[in-house]
This record gives sequence, C-alpha cells and structure tokens, in this order.
Amino acid sequence: MQAIGLRTISAGSSAFLTCTGSLFTALLAWPLLRQRPGTAMFLGMLLGVAGAALLSLDQRLRFGFGELITVAGALSYALGLVVVGKLGSRFDPVAMAAVQSLTTALCLIPCAPRALAVIPHLPPGVLARLAYLLVAGTLLAPWLQLTAQRSLSPGRVGLLLALEPVFALVLAVTVGHERFVTRWWLGAALILCAVAVVETSSARRSNHCRKRGVTRESILKAIAPCPPE
Repeated sequence: MQAIGLRTISAGSSAFLTCTGSLFTALLAWPLLRQRPGTAMFLGMLLGVAGAALLSLDQRLRFGFGELITVAGALSYALGLVVVGKLGSRFDPVAMAAVQSLTTALCLIPCAPRALAVIPHLPPGVLARLAYLLVAGTLLAPWLQLTAQRSLSPGRVGLLLALEPVFALVLAVTVGHERFVTRWWLGAALILCAVAVVETSSARRSNHCRKRGVTRESILKAIAPCPPE
C-alpha cells in the first residue's frame, strides 16, 4: 500500500502519513487490548504528529487516492502491532518474521514474472539498493521489531517507530548532503521529546512497581487461569 501510494504522492507526505499511522497504535490498543493510553502517551502522540508534520510536509496535504491508500497501509501496520501485542511473549520472533516474509512472497507471486524479467537489467547501484531493502527492510527490521514487542506494549513500539524520520533526517544531512532546514530539526526535536516523555513515564512506573514488588511475571501469574485438578 505504501509503495502504491508513493507513485502519486511525495515522499514527505508518505513519511508523515506513515509516521502518524504508527502513532495511532496506542489508540487501536485501547479497545482491542484494553490498554488505555495514559496522559504521557497522549502527549507523546500529539508531539509526534506535530514533529512528523514539520519533518515531512513541505506543502499542503491533499487527500487523494495515494494519500488514502498510504493511510490504510499505515493503519493496517499499526493493527498488526496490536495483534502481535495480544500474543505477549508467547511467540518466537524468528519464526514470526519468517511467516510474515513467506506470506508477503506468496501474495506477490503474480508479480514475480515481471520482476524476474526486469531485475537482471538493473544497474549495479540499483541492485545494491534493492539488496539492502531485502535484507534490512524485509528481514532484519521486522525481526528486531518483533523481538522488541516481546517486552514492550504496542503503543510504545508505535511511538518508537516514529523515530524513523529522525534517523532519515540525520542520514539525509550527513550521507545525502542535503541542505539544512530549520523546521526539520524542530520536527526531529519534537519527536525526540515525544519519545522521552513516554519512556520517562514508563520508567517511573516500572520503578514504582519494582519498589512495591510487582513484576510482569507476578501479574501474569495472578491473571492466569487455574490449572485443572
């Protein structure tokens, strides 16, 4: 969906909509997982959306087909975070990433003949970028995300994913030698503040629970069903 949207909208609009979609993970987790976002999470979401707008948007956002399908893709990805969050820690990240990659491959089999005909004629530089996308974007990144979700809530993962445009900004300015724009850095600062607000609040709650002797294991044990006699 994101790739289809990029054919008709700018990269900046796509980055903003994708980042905003991941930030809405916490709202999806509220009715589906009964994980009500706290004040810190709501504040983090607002700061994140504002930061993503400053970082990505360079013109008025219009909602045509490209924008709508990009939003649909972002929300479906956020829903995927919630689904994985419902599993808790009861899954193997490597197996889950393998199943996701296999499912994607099976769904795209109709496009395989055309791709196999085009790939051999691509320039070496394009092939290198394609290889990076295959390894880092399709295999490594999902595996790292799934590993993190074994111990983090979907809302926090969604917020941390909002750091993606910040890393993209740093690479664009350093490796890509793009010109300095003040609003980019202001947007990056807002996203970093959003993450700091939520993670600081989470750390305080963890310390409070630790002092009271409450752990994740004790909570799971308390809500687990009684074994059969």
